[in-house]
Amino acid sequence: MPVPVPADAATMPLSQSQSQFQTGRADPPATDLLLPSSDPSHSMVQTDSQTQASASSSGRLQAGLGPAEGKVDDSCRNQGHSVAGSVGSNDAASTMVRVQEVSSEVLRLRLLKSQHEELLSQLHRAQTQLRKLSLHAVIQTRSYFEQNLKDVILASQLQEAAICLLQCLGVVCKIECSVLTPEAMLVVVRRMFRDPHNFTSRLCSMPIMTSLEAKELAPYLLPCMQFKRVREKEVNESIEALSAWLTAFHLYSSISDQVAPVGQDLEKQERLLRQLSSQGDEAGGPPRRLSTGNASATLGTGTTNPISSGSGSGTAG
Repeated sequence: MPVPVPADAATMPLSQSQSQFQTGRADPPATDLLLPSSDPSHSMVQTDSQTQASASSSGRLQAGLGPAEGKVDDSCRNQGHSVAGSVGSNDAASTMVRVQEVSSEVLRLRLLKSQHEELLSQLHRAQTQLRKLSLHAVIQTRSYFEQNLKDVILASQLQEAAICLLQCLGVVCKIECSVLTPEAMLVVVRRMFRDPHNFTSRLCSMPIMTSLEAKELAPYLLPCMQFKRVREKEVNESIEALSAWLTAFHLYSSISDQVAPVGQDLEKQERLLRQLSSQGDEAGGPPRRLSTGNASATLGTGTTNPISSGSGSGTAG
């Protein structure tokens, strides 16, 4: 016999219908499981969620991006930042390499310039010693050469260093000597010492030779260094002063062609180094100055250095 269904069963809550089914009073209607919730607040939450989802979808559609395209755009943006950072680090590294190269070149040019200045100082010292020769010493030196060159026997006994000294002075003073005979050398001596009062000042005012002209002195300059002292004291002083001056004059003349180019190159490289250093500072290069912050203040107090203060706990040992 069928069980009568109450008239209000269709509008009963789900829990009440289930209770009636369990007590055997009525079967649960199949339509109750598909009915939407009658709670107004639950319906409002669902409506808000759907509205937000629709707004998000419409925003992406207006921007021309789908759900996957938005993620791709963020990924591309992150990759762009990483590529920019990589390019910046590469630029900083290349700048540092360039700074190292230019710094090495500056040091090399400074060394060359210091050598040039030292040779020039050596020439000035030799000129000072040459100017200190007395007139008597100059006259005695001229007499010494004239006496030895007039006599054939004495000329044969004259030191090779003394003859080479006369040849060097002839090259510097532009006095030609076609043949190496006592008569020809005697002419060179008389022309060279014809004004003994201004002999040393005339030598010191001689213009610097080119490097090519200075090579002509080399074959005669080496034997000059082997001069052996003679009995005449003034002659020894004169020949030693003349040998020192000729050596300094030759050394500076041999590099005279390099003095101006080295100075110009040094100024150019130093200017380039300053520019690269400023670029390195702007690019975040390594600091070249000690920090004066908290670290130096802490080291100054000595409170954070237990090894130097001797108050350590002994764990380091």
